[in-house]
Amino acid sequence: ANPFITNYEIRKEKNTAFSSKLFYKKLVGNIQLKWVTGFEYLRNRSAIDNYGNRNGQRDTVQYKDAVNANQWFIFSQLNATIGKFNFQLGMSCNEQYYAYKRLSDASFGNYKNASTTIVATPRLAISYQLHKNVSVYGLVAKGFSPPTLAEIKPSDGNFYSDLKAEYGYNFEAG
Repeated sequence: ANPFITNYEIRKEKNTAFSSKLFYKKLVGNIQLKWVTGFEYLRNRSAIDNYGNRNGQRDTVQYKDAVNANQWFIFSQLNATIGKFNFQLGMSCNEQYYAYKRLSDASFGNYKNASTTIVATPRLAISYQLHKNVSVYGLVAKGFSPPTLAEIKPSDGNFYSDLKAEYGYNFEAG
């Protein structure tokens, strides 16, 4: 009912995810090794319909869109504990795909496709146990954040296929 909201949007989003992890533990001399590796695949299918907003009521169709988004990542991390020291070395690779089609425009043609580049995100950490409940640690890691569906396909009617994943580095001690 807010007169400054110019569109009335209806989104139907269906999400599916698959993931798997493998764990391995082994004692080699005085070194306790733990290794975990796995993957995750996420799938989104969305129908996004925008209408005019007439006093909070759905009005004429502005556009109807279909957006498909797929994201995958694989990861692996090795932990080695030697006495009071714990070392961690990990890596993941991530990528996201999009397909977009304007259903309310017969001349639009086939789906328009876009994808992020594969982003590798390493992680290195070390900790030392000072006491039973107290440790000191340091880590260096690269983070990854792909664009959300609301950023790729906001309610303004555009499809922003050129958005890339954000990433940054984390340096931490405590």
